[in-house]
Formats: sequence, structure tokens, C-alpha cells
Amino acid sequence: MPSCLPTQNVETEAGYFKDKKQILTARWNQPFSQEETESRHAPTSLFLGNGDVGIITYTTSDGQTLRIGKVDFITDNWEDWTGNGPAALPVGGLEINVHSQPAEGFGYEMSQLEAELRMKTGTREQVDMVTWMTMDDNYVVTELSTKTGKPVPVTVTTYAGCEDTCYATTADFCGEVTQVSRRTKSEGNVRWINCAISTRIVGTESRKHKLSNAQVTDNFTVIPSTP
Repeated sequence: MPSCLPTQNVETEAGYFKDKKQILTARWNQPFSQEETESRHAPTSLFLGNGDVGIITYTTSDGQTLRIGKVDFITDNWEDWTGNGPAALPVGGLEINVHSQPAEGFGYEMSQLEAELRMKTGTREQVDMVTWMTMDDNYVVTELSTKTGKPVPVTVTTYAGCEDTCYATTADFCGEVTQVSRRTKSEGNVRWINCAISTRIVGTESRKHKLSNAQVTDNFTVIPSTP
């Protein structure tokens, strides 16, 4: 988007943030579990968002999970320790797992300036993952690459929030796209029904498998020098 600021102001602003780049990037050198990231308040781990879709992340040495929520995906008649009424539901997410033996070298960065999540797996055949989100269209992209001397097997699992009679889920694939969905409670005069996550593997062929009514996997390899 073109800036409406005078050129001098733009250069001054760029210089200011260049000096602050280090403090605007959070870094981890150990994996962090789901239990460590769960919160009823502000996220305690890495996150991305565009005002409509939000993501929090937790990791293992060989992969990461991107858990996805949408601000208007709510359910009525929810009841917990805070009382009852409308409540946000997690739609589901993606699990990205690299099939390689554990090793040193795990690293994770959250760059607030570039709005990117950057991971290096702690595996013998190391895979780099860079995740970002579009501002207007709710696309989330994770680019995988490796500098090892051979292809590295990867599994991506697309999953809906949970299998439950009140919050029914679906899972299937068609052509290059896998999709899962989760619905709100179907009783009463509900305002929202379904929310879905679609996944497409780009740049290589994948083998798809439906695990359940809430999970579909893509299996593929990351080839050196071919993200």
C-alpha cells in the first residue's frame, strides 16, 4: 500500500524500526507445549492475527501446531466457571510434523515487525518453517524448506476442534484440497452454524488420508532447495 507520508518521514520511520528490530522479535530455543500456552486472557505464546482470524502456536522439537480461531465463530448456551451465554469456539488447526530423528538446533522466532513466525526444527534433517497471514482474505501460509542433502518426509494434519454430538465435525478431501469443519450447538435459535479450514499443499504432490470425521492428513516430502 503506498504511503501518504512525506518521503523524509517514511525514511525516518524505517530507520527507527530498524534500530528496534531486535526487541520486536521474540525468540525461543526450547519447544513449548500446549499446556504452557493455554490462557483465558492474552496469549502466552507465539501468535498471529489479522483482526478476524487468530492463531496461537505450540511446538515439539520436530513440528508445530497452529491453532485457529475466528472472532465471529461463537456458540450460544455455553456454560463454564464464568457463567453462561455466547462464547468463542476454536475452529481447529494444523499440525505440521517432520519425520526425522531429534537433534540440536531448535529455534523459534516471532517477528512483530514482519508479522512472521519462523521455526527451525530440532531434527537431524532440519526443516525451516515460515508462517504469515494475509490481511484481507484469511489465508495462512507456511513455507517449508530444507538445506539437507535428501528429501525430508512431512505430515500435515488438518483437524476440527473436537468430535462431539453438540459440536458436530466433518472431514474430507477433494482433489488438492482437504477440509474440516466444526459447527456450533444446533439447539435453539443459534446465530452461527459452521466454520471450516481448507488446506492445500503447493509445490509438491501429497498423499491424503481421512483419519476420522475431524482429521485429514497430507503426507509429502520437502526437497532441498525447493520450498
